[in-house]
Amino acid sequence: MASCLAGQGCGFDIDLVKMVSDAVTIPVIASSGAGAVEHFSEVFEKTNASAALAAGIFHRKEVWDPTLPSLLERQPMRGVFL
Repeated sequence: MASCLAGQGCGFDIDLVKMVSDAVTIPVIASSGAGAVEHFSEVFEKTNASAALAAGIFHRKEVWDPTLPSLLERQPMRGVFL
């Protein structure tokens, strides 16, 4: 799991997730940082992350977009853990 400790809802640490996901052969989960639906598509488009973890933004009811499930379905072999 690549955890972006500075995650304050400003997005995943794309550089860190890319560096880790390019360097290893095991699945990498991007964690912390998501603050908008677009952050999920960005991490999948710009890295080889296998999954992206989201919790706080939903628990705090900061984000809910009904398009999120369909956005994630278009990401082959990837997912988001809620």
